[in-house]
Amino acid sequence: MSTLTTKSEIVNRKSEIVNPTSETSIGWAILKQNPVRKVPKRDVFNTVLANVAKAFADMNVKSITSQGRDYMVNELTDNIISRYPAIRKRNTRGHCTCRAG
Repeated sequence: MSTLTTKSEIVNRKSEIVNPTSETSIGWAILKQNPVRKVPKRDVFNTVLANVAKAFADMNVKSITSQGRDYMVNELTDNIISRYPAIRKRNTRGHCTCRAG
């Protein structure tokens, strides 16, 4: 089943291209960042570690041992680099998040 596009929707889409919103500006800012395959592994590790710590805090779960945590973060880091090499890192209010690029 197809949907029809109204003339106003086409005009709105054209104006988005000419006058980018903050959402499209953020998208371009992310694309300007280096893909994860070009970022030092230690930086990727630190980003994953920060996000894992945040996830534990959000779930109000007691953290695992440092050895277990480092093993888990290493595995995640290696998998991100090998399976998602185009992913890009973006800083948001001091927190690092990963976004597909």
